[in-house]
Amino acid sequence: MTQIEFESQLVVAREFPLPLSDASSLARQPVCAAAVKLALDADGRLELRAEILRRGGRDAAKLARDALDVGRAWLADAAKHPGAHPGPDEVEGALEELPRAWAWGPAPEGGFHVHATGFGVTARVAVHLCPGGAHVVVCSSLPAEDIGKSSALADFALRANRRLRLARISIDSESAGSTGVSWDAFIVSDALDSDLCETVEAVLGAHAATQRSLRALCEAPVAAAYLAMHR
Repeated sequence: MTQIEFESQLVVAREFPLPLSDASSLARQPVCAAAVKLALDADGRLELRAEILRRGGRDAAKLARDALDVGRAWLADAAKHPGAHPGPDEVEGALEELPRAWAWGPAPEGGFHVHATGFGVTARVAVHLCPGGAHVVVCSSLPAEDIGKSSALADFALRANRRLRLARISIDSESAGSTGVSWDAFIVSDALDSDLCETVEAVLGAHAATQRSLRALCEAPVAAAYLAMHR
């Protein structure tokens, strides 16, 4: 079932319920080039959720439905052309509109980085250029080394993705004893100038709001208590 919801600043498009097996795609969520994410709704059902800012004369509802289409193709591992690759000049123009207190510049690995401060934290936010738009992301690593902790982290991320706006959390095992976590969002090329600041703020806010809880869930007793409560 597809449902469109209108909030004061967002249009939200939801596709639900999805098979719970699709939750395994949380690890590869950052490669989904659309403003869409996996989440658990209030009833514990897995959903695909697209969130688009209501701004100017854009048809946010159509853009949200389009993002769901890209998300469905991503879940099915089907190729779907995401659009043109923005040029560095386009991104630099959008970066110029960020708050002056946020220092930014080109990143050695390509793209740009922003040293953003807000919500009581400072983080290095990467802005990568990709087909169809730009990927805004903060990455970290957590010391989670057993299946119970990993399950708790994934469940927390899916529940948080319903509450967070624009940003999404992804959990991925990196190596023995380590789990990767990213807070990210995707902006289509046409919205770079208008949406980049709010998107960086959303990613920074998601990082600030959830990093302590994610780190706490790396403690085995906390993870076990969390899973017991939600089961």
